[in-house]
Amino acid sequence: MLIEILEVVKSGDYICAAGEVREIEDETAKKWCARGWARDPAGVVPTGARVVLNAQLDVHAGAVGHKATEVK
Repeated sequence: MLIEILEVVKSGDYICAAGEVREIEDETAKKWCARGWARDPAGVVPTGARVVLNAQLDVHAGAVGHKATEVK
């Protein structure tokens, strides 16, 4: 299926740039369109709304000032 990439996509074996038009497997193309990452220029497959996941790390200081001990 021919699709237009709407944003940078790194999925599986694919690395695609925004604006790129590519031919990929139908199932993968349908998933990307549903997720809002790509659109179908033919208009057959609807483009979903892009959901941005705000993944944040809760980082805490580890063992500050910890000294290694000898293991016997």
